[in-house]
Amino acid sequence: MSERYAPITAIAKPTGNHLNHSDEELMQALVTVGALVALADGQVEPVERHELVNFIHRQGFVPTISQDRIAEAFDNRMRQIEDRDGANVTAEALRPLAGLSLASVVVRTAGRVAAANQKIHPGELQALKLIRLMMMTFPVKKACDSPRTSINALSHVKRPRLRGRKPSEPRLPRYYFTIRSSDHENIDPQGTELADDDAALDYACRMIRWLQASGGYDDPGLMLQVRNEKREIVLFIPFLPAYA
Repeated sequence: MSERYAPITAIAKPTGNHLNHSDEELMQALVTVGALVALADGQVEPVERHELVNFIHRQGFVPTISQDRIAEAFDNRMRQIEDRDGANVTAEALRPLAGLSLASVVVRTAGRVAAANQKIHPGELQALKLIRLMMMTFPVKKACDSPRTSINALSHVKRPRLRGRKPSEPRLPRYYFTIRSSDHENIDPQGTELADDDAALDYACRMIRWLQASGGYDDPGLMLQVRNEKREIVLFIPFLPAYA
């Protein structure tokens, strides 16, 4: 899936407004989100790699690291994501940035890779949503007041409280949340009315936090599958430690 590329021979210049963090950690985080997005459509294009490396260089994000080193790190990260679970690799790379005001840098970099070939694949959109979700949840440690839940059925999950719909308001679309493991699937027959896909993403994040806090949901292979009213899959969200 990945390709071989010629080295890029240029050195990033130092900048006076360098952020107070490790260049290496930030560089690894940026090449990781770039690789995740580039691989999301099943085909990595040279323009995506080129845009990532040059964008990081132009913005002066990691002034002590050369473009050759950034390109090499991107290639290595692509191989790691191909060999392992991409979401967990990404979570590991982003974790050192927890608590720092770098979410916009990470998201902007991922977005530049997604748009590098002048089109954004649905898989890339999902990768971008996952990256935003990770950056949103890493610094936050929220308590959970949900009762202990059983993995036997989603009907036992205490659902987030939502504002009730007035009789005069139009009905919201319904989303269905299914927990999947390698050998089991817990189907959500009830579903939940939510405004749109973004609201479903937020709802899914809160549900994962509650389940993890209740215990018994620490298997990294667990996924939360979200379907719309047409039973089309709109999201696949892994049970990452970042949500706890």
